[in-house]
Amino acid sequence: MKNQLTKRLATLGIASICAVGALTGCATTKASVPTPPQVSTNSEAITAPQQTSPMGMRPMMTIDGNRYVFLNNGEAFKLEESQLGKEISKQNDGTLFELTNYAPAFRMAFESNGEFYICENVGKADDTPIDIKEYLQAANLQQHIMFTDIFDHMGGSILNMLEKEDSVKLLDALTHAKVATLETSDYEAIAKAQTEGLSYRVEFSLDDHTTFTSYIIPSMNYITIGDYTCVLEDLDDQIGSYFEGLEASESITYN
Repeated sequence: MKNQLTKRLATLGIASICAVGALTGCATTKASVPTPPQVSTNSEAITAPQQTSPMGMRPMMTIDGNRYVFLNNGEAFKLEESQLGKEISKQNDGTLFELTNYAPAFRMAFESNGEFYICENVGKADDTPIDIKEYLQAANLQQHIMFTDIFDHMGGSILNMLEKEDSVKLLDALTHAKVATLETSDYEAIAKAQTEGLSYRVEFSLDDHTTFTSYIIPSMNYITIGDYTCVLEDLDDQIGSYFEGLEASESITYN
């Protein structure tokens, strides 16, 4: 497994993988998920992300009632001209562009002062439910997945690695998930599962050197997609084999 990991890191050109990350991207937020939804109070004004944001606050914007989070906590990306599509709109602080790999309903690029940022749709600004199948179809991740790593919940140890074929199967299964309605007791049970090592951070590595992240609790049929906690009925039958026998003692731990 260590040789396989080394090969993958060399392929991506990444020195290390983030130990604690976000719902989306490599390190969008330090908040654990699932958590109770919080309604966004952002205005429609689009500005470049601030690197001095308070701890735990994700750089984000709202467009047409959708909440977009800037990947990697607002890190600037070196985007090639071929990755940029047509201009969407001018803003006071920059310009929104389409990305050639994705529909704007999933990801867009934002240019400000010569720097490019990638923003990802994580749900409705008022946290009303979305159609998960439509959301993932807009993302079109099957075309861009290279492989998938399954971490412990905090993202410090890789417990399993999936090649592209299995990664696509896993993603296809997620299209059948539905946004869950959770009570306080459900959140308490989720928190307990996280502390007991029953929650896993799943990172789909994409061919543009970004990741799409989900958290999965197989024992409870829960997954996160964007900012939503979802239920996938018969999760164990569909994708349970990818999480069987995962033990932290057998993991690769990053220093």
